[in-house]
Formats: sequence, C-alpha cells, structure tokens
Amino acid sequence: MKKICFTLFLVLILFQNSWAQSLYNPEGITLIEITFEDANWDQQLDDLFAVGNDRLFATVEINGESFDSVGIRYRGGATYDAAQGKNPLNIKLDFIKNHDYDGYQTLKLNNGAKDPSFVREVLGFDIANQYMPSPKANFAKVFINGSFHGMYANIENVDKDLMARNFLSDRDNTFINCSPDNNIDPPGPGCTEGLGSSLQYLGADGACYPDYYDRLSDLSTAWDELAALTNEIGQSSNTIETSLNIDRAIWMCALNNLLVNLDSYLGAEPSNYYLFKDDNERFNTFVWDFNETFGGDQELDEGQPDLTLSQLQNFDPLTRTNDDFRPLLKLILQNPVYKRMYIAHFRTMLQEVVNSGWYATRAQELVNLISTDYGTDPNKLYTVANFNDNLNSTVTIDYNGNMVDIPGIAELMNNRLTYLLGHSEFMKTPPTISNIGHFPLNVVPNTTITITAEISGADYAYVGFRDNLTQVFQKEQMYDDGNHNDGAAGDGVYGGMVSIGIEGVEYYIYAEDSGVDVGVFSPERAEEDFYNLTTFGDVVINELMASNNATIADQDGEFDDWVELYNNTSTAINLDGYYLSDDPTDLMKYQFPNVTIDGNGFLIVWLDGDPMQQGLHADFKLSATGEELLLINSNLQVVDKVVFGNQTTDISYARQPNGTGQFSTGVPTFNDFNSDPSSVSNLAQSLGLKIYPNPANEYLILELESNDIIQVDLRNALGQKVRTFDLDKKRMEDVSDLEKGMYYLTTKDGYLGKVVLL
Repeated sequence: MKKICFTLFLVLILFQNSWAQSLYNPEGITLIEITFEDANWDQQLDDLFAVGNDRLFATVEINGESFDSVGIRYRGGATYDAAQGKNPLNIKLDFIKNHDYDGYQTLKLNNGAKDPSFVREVLGFDIANQYMPSPKANFAKVFINGSFHGMYANIENVDKDLMARNFLSDRDNTFINCSPDNNIDPPGPGCTEGLGSSLQYLGADGACYPDYYDRLSDLSTAWDELAALTNEIGQSSNTIETSLNIDRAIWMCALNNLLVNLDSYLGAEPSNYYLFKDDNERFNTFVWDFNETFGGDQELDEGQPDLTLSQLQNFDPLTRTNDDFRPLLKLILQNPVYKRMYIAHFRTMLQEVVNSGWYATRAQELVNLISTDYGTDPNKLYTVANFNDNLNSTVTIDYNGNMVDIPGIAELMNNRLTYLLGHSEFMKTPPTISNIGHFPLNVVPNTTITITAEISGADYAYVGFRDNLTQVFQKEQMYDDGNHNDGAAGDGVYGGMVSIGIEGVEYYIYAEDSGVDVGVFSPERAEEDFYNLTTFGDVVINELMASNNATIADQDGEFDDWVELYNNTSTAINLDGYYLSDDPTDLMKYQFPNVTIDGNGFLIVWLDGDPMQQGLHADFKLSATGEELLLINSNLQVVDKVVFGNQTTDISYARQPNGTGQFSTGVPTFNDFNSDPSSVSNLAQSLGLKIYPNPANEYLILELESNDIIQVDLRNALGQKVRTFDLDKKRMEDVSDLEKGMYYLTTKDGYLGKVVLL
C-alpha cells in the first residue's frame, strides 16, 4: 500500500489572496490609512477645495501596501460641507510617482450623504454590475494620522482606463461626462436652451453643448459627434443602432426606473451618466452616482412638489414616454420593438433582483458587514438608529438645511413589487424560447450554421450574433417556414443563419408577440450575457494569463504573461513557421522556432517582450485590460483566436473542457489539463476520487475507489493548514467547523476540484 501526499498550498494562496486583497472586494472592507504631515490637514483640504482642485500630499497605506507622495483632495458637490467631519475624498496614488494598487491609480470615497442606510450606493452598483458595465464598489475603513476617521463607500473611478477596459477600445476615444454645469449660460446663436444632460438636440454647432456636458477626451470632434448623436435620437432615426448601443441604453433606463433613481437621466435634471464611443463608432451609456437610488431623491420635475412615498412605490415604468425633454426615453418607449425590449429587461431585473428577494438579502449582508464599524465611526453623518432603521423604514434627515424623508429600502421595494407585478405590462405573457441548438453540430470556422430554437407565442424572432467581444451583434431574422433548417413549417421550431468566425460565435435570441406587445430574450440578460459556440482545430490556444504576479515563474524566476497551446490530435505537430500575435495587422509578430508539440500535449510560450531569453519567449506582452491573441500557421492563416476582457491577477483564461471548450476564468492549470472548477477534475477521476456533495453545508464526502491512501492538506487563504484528510477506501469528513466559502483541492501536479461550503 502506498501513501500519496498532496498539498493545496500553492493554488489556494494564489487564488484566494488575489481576490481577498482586491481594492473592491465585494465581501470585505478595504483598509485605507492616510498620514498627512500637518495636524491641520482638514483646514488645508478645505482651503484647497475653495480655490480649485489642488491636492495635499500624504502617505497612504491600502490593505498594508504603502505609497508615498500621494495627492489628496476633497470632492463632491452637495455632499461636501466644510462644517461636517467627513467629506468625500479623491486619492490620486500616481499624483507624483507611478503608483497603483491592484491596477488602480485613483480612489473615490463617498461619505454617504443623503443615505442614512449607508448601503444604497454599493447595493445599487452590485445590482447594475449584473446587467451592464458599471463601476465596482465596496466599503472602506479610513484612518487619518492614526485615528479612525470614518466609513466610506469606495467607488471605482470613472476614467479613460475604465472605459477602455469595459469596451475593449482605445482609451482616447470620445468620452463625455453627462452631468450639467451649474452655471448655464444663455444659449448662443443657433442653439436651443437645454435641460441638463438630456440628449436634446441643441443645434448643429458643437458650441451649443459644453454648458450641459463635460468633454473628458482630447478629441476636438467630440462636440460635433455629440450634436450628431442627439440629432439622431431626436429624429428617432432608423440608423440609431449604428451610433448608439441601444441595448445598454435600455438597460440603464430600465434600472433607473426600477430602483426609482431620480438623480439620473430619469429625474428632474438629467445627469449622472457617461457616454463613451467604442471602436465600432457607437456611443455607450455608463451609469454613475447611486447614492440616491431607492427613492433617495424624490424630485421628478423642477418646480413641482417632491414625490410622496406612495408615488415612489407606484412609479410608472413607462414614465417619460412622451417627454420631449428626455428624448432617449421617448425614443425607447415610443418605438414598439425597443419598448418590448425595455419591458423584457425590466422584467428580468424585477424577477431576479426584487421578486426573488435578492436585493433584501444583499442589503442585509452589507449592513451586517459594516454595522460594527459604522457604529464606531466618529464622523458618521447619521445616527446608528438611522442606519439600523433606514433599511426598512423612512428616516427624516437634515440635508443641507432641509428636512428630507428618505424611504426605507425594503419599505419602498416591497410595495413597489406589488405595484409592478400588477402593472399591465408585466401581466402580459411573453413568448417562450427553449431547446436551443444548432445545425450542423460540427462548428467549423468561416462557415455558416443555423441556430435553432423552439419558440411559442411569438410572431417574430431574431438571433443576434457576433464573432467576439469587440464586435457589434448583428441581427438575423429566424423563421418557422421549413426553409431554414427549422424542420417542418409551422412546427414551432425557428431557424436563423449565422456566420462562424475563427473563434466561433457568440449569440442570443429575441422573440416577441407584437399583438400582445411583449418580448423576451434568451438568455434573459442579453446582450450582456450570450451563448457561445467555440471552434477548435488541431493546435489551439488553450489557456493564457495576462497578469501573472505569483502563479508560475519562467526559468529565470520572472513572473511573466504566458500562453499554453494544446494539440488536440494524438500525433506530434511541428510548429516551425507558425506565429503568435496580438495584432491582426501584424500576423508575423512572433515566429516559432523549429519546435514540436506532442500529440495531446502542451506547449508554453512566455509573452514577456524578451525574445532573447532561453526557451520560448515572444517579443510582445498581453494587456491585462483585454485584447486578442492569434495563432497563425505557416501559410499566414489565422487558425485560432481568443478575444478576452479585463483579467484578474493570477487567474487564468482557459478552455473548459481542455482543448475544445469555451473560454472562462478560473484557477490556472499551467501546462496541464484544464477542468471545470465546479466539478472533480481529470486528476481526481484518474485517482478514482469522488468529492461530494458539492456545494456542501455540513459534511464533505471524499470517496476513494483505489487501495491507495491519499493525504490532502486543506489550507486557508493565509497558507495555514486547517485540516488534513487521510483517505482510504471510503472516508467522510465533518467540515461543519470550517468557515463558509470556497476550498480548492489540488496537487502540485494538477487540480482536483472545488468544494463550496454554504
């Protein structure tokens, strides 16, 4: 009998530490310690705020990592007050030196003004991030000069880098802050007077727009581009989808209405969003400023009384349908197809976030997370009683000298749910989409296939498809006519033709019943979510890591980017004359030497920009913010390609299953078979090891069918051993004393599996 000893020290530390130390860890609190040279730092920051955006120098420590020469200033409009103890902060790590933490250079900390619950902003972004590109958010505990200064909402800074990451585009594209200047000049010649950042057409001259928007890019054409966009919106142009990502705009408008977020495009002064033009020449909306979500702002129209609690609870999802001062909403709600899509997206969020109780559970989790620290916050703006009550009940606060009623989050949303479920738009029965498939089953690059689905209750359907993340979804009508690989005419099976690119196809399906005036998406979160069909050839890009901090080092001890190739055949293949590139206009960027990849074998190439090193080292690096990687054969044909978005440090992007599957993020399996992190891996199966139930809540069973004894060390994120399993033929371990979370079973040679403790 042999004894096999395994440890999961390496993978567990690398995976969990990279998450636990994230600047925006959703389940933790970021610790920020600021040290100013002078004790009168508050007065100095007030003085600097009064004269502009100058900063005060400080040393800042974030989760134990220290930065010197950091520039700090107060920020905020109505949320800043020199007389209050805790003001919003802007922390610029790279003010003097090239500092960053977790890839971020600027931190924005909000003080919770006008939100006695203190969770509205983080909760709002937690919801938004499920459906559209949005800032990350969590909480920060801030110390200044050694003393606890207070709790803050830590919101990801909206800048060019964030836009480039989210839209996989050039950071210098047109970028506009849609929040109006408080000092609006009278309209100039040929200009119409506007209302906030409403996207009204103010005139063909770009000079009509700077009072209502702030240009954040250097392009001199930005104002003319904005003028052209607003003209198209106002004219309800049938080409609007070439100029505006209408799907993202619909998601934003539906979310604002669902959460009764009137401090937005929806409210009295349209504001608090951004526009960014991607490389496809389309403007994209991007939400911002959620501290007054869930009815925190009650002003629907200037000069009119604030909405009552009952009016907020019964806020009509079709508000602004005929409003000339909200032309984007008018466009969406007056166009029959866009309106059905709007209601479909609204219904998805209503069911997933509100009707399921998810928002209430998450809100309580956030309250529990910060309650102790909020209670000891010496500069909190509202009392502990206000904090505890406002999750469920209205709290009256003094906001800039005005007494304002802030509704309880659950108080608002519970009644709102009842109202919305009884609304005529949500009592309609949408079509059903099921049994999605494709024909032929073999997905070959540069061919055409048919996407099929059983659809009932619809009179129109289309399939949206694209090659990869950088492209715009094209739309192809689906038919039930017997002529589109859809079976017999009228049998309820629809078919739509789509083209297959080098890397496969991403797609979704939309169906509607125009008579009932209702539509539905599959998957329901489309276009943010989509189905994926992946192609593969003999040699494929199998796994990559674009941010390697501590996962694996090359022969010189350097932690560089890497890519793993895999040979799907059983025969060795010589790669002499093959190329790797991250630039489709330069396919010969890195040429392979005379090297062979074994049958069903792996080959690692380090992407470190240092081709003179021993081994396979390409002369380019990957971008952790997202790009594309291409494999090219000796005939200069692209034989495999992967397009990826923003990557997490020490987490890889890999095919699941190995060699043939779709790409997803997970624990790296360097130079080894990739496996689904939610199941037992190939290595575990080869050892005859079964791990169940998964998820587990009280007992974890590890069943071994062989006669071997396997010893597994279970370690936490700090690398501390918390449990050792000695496994023989059958062994059950009580894990009820372990903390809830994810535990990874692995060996030094491969990944065994993941166990989730509920």
